Amino acid sequence: MTFFGFFFLLAALFVWLMATYSLVVAFLAMAVIFFSGALLILIKQRLAASKKGRQILPTTKTEDTLTGLLPDSLASDPSVQHVLREIGKNPIPAAAIAALVGAVVARELFKKD
Repeated sequence: MTFFGFFFLLAALFVWLMATYSLVVAFLAMAVIFFSGALLILIKQRLAASKKGRQILPTTKTEDTLTGLLPDSLASDPSVQHVLREIGKNPIPAAAIAALVGAVVARELFKKD
């Protein structure tokens, strides 16, 4: 139930920001919220890993949620595997780039002329 409450709260915030300011501001606010959540999760994982003496990074398809969403034919592609390894090595810059690309695409698709 908490997940649904959080989801609907984010949806309402997005609609309010879009109506009050603009679509780009709404997407950027969502990106900041998701980026900070990912940063908190990453910090929590790193702290837990340092206590155990190892670093938690996805190594197989079953441990990586992003790879689990891809079809097997696409996940076995060498270029996709390279991109997934880079995302695993640098998750925060990858999230920042994804947010930037999302904002640019939203701006281009939903221009107000």
